[in-house]
Amino acid sequence: LPVINVSDRNMDFVFELEDNSLLHLEFQTTWKKADLLRFAQYDIALYQKERRKINTVVIYSGKYESAENELDMGSNKYKVLQVFMIKYDGIKRYKEIKGKIEKGEPLTDKDLMDLVFLPLMRNEKSEEEVTKEALELAIEIPDENKKEAVIGSLLGFSDNYVREEYLNKLKEVIRMTKIGAS
Repeated sequence: LPVINVSDRNMDFVFELEDNSLLHLEFQTTWKKADLLRFAQYDIALYQKERRKINTVVIYSGKYESAENELDMGSNKYKVLQVFMIKYDGIKRYKEIKGKIEKGEPLTDKDLMDLVFLPLMRNEKSEEEVTKEALELAIEIPDENKKEAVIGSLLGFSDNYVREEYLNKLKEVIRMTKIGAS
């Protein structure tokens, strides 16, 4: 999916969908009521520029079970869809995906997507540690196109929840692989 370039560099991701609408994704490792206002401001600016329907989805890390999803400003109401990653067992999914890779079994699209979102799922380890493990697992994917897509997505998304110095360490891990050499 093509990514729309929006002048506000604080918006996480915007994708153009098949129906010509836009999907605005936000990754949150914290929650504040002011975040809803910020997302609404992003969407208004985006709508002003693109004049298309926008669906905003906020993906919360495995620390949150609930958060407000609606901002009532009187005659204007703003509502986001929410995904709470705490509902997904990251430890179990990691083991399942690792087992498939070790046995040479093909990974489904769901497996690939789960691998990308593994760092945000419920887990006993930090998001940074799980990102590193997911990256190391992704490097073992035999299909080069799938491997590159997962690694690129992991790095792109992790920029929202991994400290910069740790992100540089992850990039170094990739540089030592065939992908980093190309």
